Amino acid sequence: MVENVEMVAKPLKTMFEMQESLQNAIGAKRGTICPNTWQKKDVDDIYRVMAKESGYYMMSTITELFEMFEQIEKDNFQYTELVKFELIDAWHFVMNQILYLNVKPTEELSFYMDKARENIAQVDFVNHDLHHIVGQIVEAMGEIYQNTSYKMWKTYDKPKEDPAKLQELCDTFLIRFCTLFVVLGMNEQDVWNYYYAKNAENFKRQEKGGRYEK
Repeated sequence: MVENVEMVAKPLKTMFEMQESLQNAIGAKRGTICPNTWQKKDVDDIYRVMAKESGYYMMSTITELFEMFEQIEKDNFQYTELVKFELIDAWHFVMNQILYLNVKPTEELSFYMDKARENIAQVDFVNHDLHHIVGQIVEAMGEIYQNTSYKMWKTYDKPKEDPAKLQELCDTFLIRFCTLFVVLGMNEQDVWNYYYAKNAENFKRQEKGGRYEK
């Protein structure tokens, strides 16, 4: 069972700070791109570089969502603790996508969860069809990257990134992703507990060289 950890006053802000700290630590160890690369002045085509890195985490998100479906089948279509951990793995990559685009949430976790609950109440999901919800999430991701300079082969007169537009799109993305938390029966405290546990595990992995068996 996941240990219950008292939720901080601003859990989403704190989760993003924890995730950013983890990614910066990994980047420093490996000498790779990390969120604080935005602070460097000597990176050529930084919008393109960061959009490409963010896109990597988009694919990682999709892979983890596939693994969530695999786990649901293994667990006889029950939303078990293992299923929720797979969703939290995807959540880590969601945050990475947003961090590498130099965007932060405008609201707290309760706002996005409440909006997700409203969406579920308004839409007639057949048994809360997870495939339909994931389709909406992928659509939201596609719109985000359509507004970034991710095409490495293309010459841009100026970066496509409009911070206000990306902020709006990322907020929509977060609402749609939080719909999965709601359908799996998770509340804000659950999201915090699962993330906290997984983040601690990820830091331990890095202390062991970043290698692990799944």
